[in-house]
Amino acid sequence: MFARVNERKTDEVGLANVEHVDPGKELFKRYVAENGYQFADIREGTKRGRTPDLRVSVCQGGVYCEVKTLKFSPTDVERLEKGALVGQPRELSFWRDITEAAGQLRGYAPHPCLIVVVVDTPYLFPDWLTCDRGYGNALQSQCHVSAVAFLEQFSPHKATFDALLAVACDLKHASPEERYVAHERIAREHPDVHPEFKVLRLYVCENPHANTPLPRDVLRGPLDCRWALSNDGTRWDMIYGPR
Repeated sequence: MFARVNERKTDEVGLANVEHVDPGKELFKRYVAENGYQFADIREGTKRGRTPDLRVSVCQGGVYCEVKTLKFSPTDVERLEKGALVGQPRELSFWRDITEAAGQLRGYAPHPCLIVVVVDTPYLFPDWLTCDRGYGNALQSQCHVSAVAFLEQFSPHKATFDALLAVACDLKHASPEERYVAHERIAREHPDVHPEFKVLRLYVCENPHANTPLPRDVLRGPLDCRWALSNDGTRWDMIYGPR
């Protein structure tokens, strides 16, 4: 379960307070804590206008972060499954959330400003995002945004577990019951590769138009990746990360 962080909200008539927890924000807080960084919530009203969610103490002055949960619409999912959006991800509805997140960060330059997108689908960066050279153009008017980072939970041992399962039973012809028995047996015998064990990793995509780049030595966990647009704008290059 996520640690609970109270955000007091008042209903329309001001008679009741409702406690709200943003799971995406809590997941990013967990990532930050697991990598040994300190963070502070930025409460509404601490600065005139809209404010970001967090300030992470990873460099002088900190990095200001706005967290959004990636939610594909049914139309997005259908088009992604058909491969209709390869090379043109800006047609995805979630780009509106990116624009909104950028607004939350405006006014916090010259500090590095980061949009964190929490991913809960298999259609994630960088598979389709790096196919689109227009991504840089999408952030051209958001020079205060240093980068967009995609946070995901993934199972580092799933491939190993699947290979063990394929040896244990004939996946093509095994009944659901036989598959279940084999799955449970492997889980007991090899708890270190259980597919339900998940870790957090961050894909950071630099904004080529940023006035203040995100330092490359911060928010750099052992499984994280950093991508940057090439100088000629024709491809995305991995700066660091598992290959």
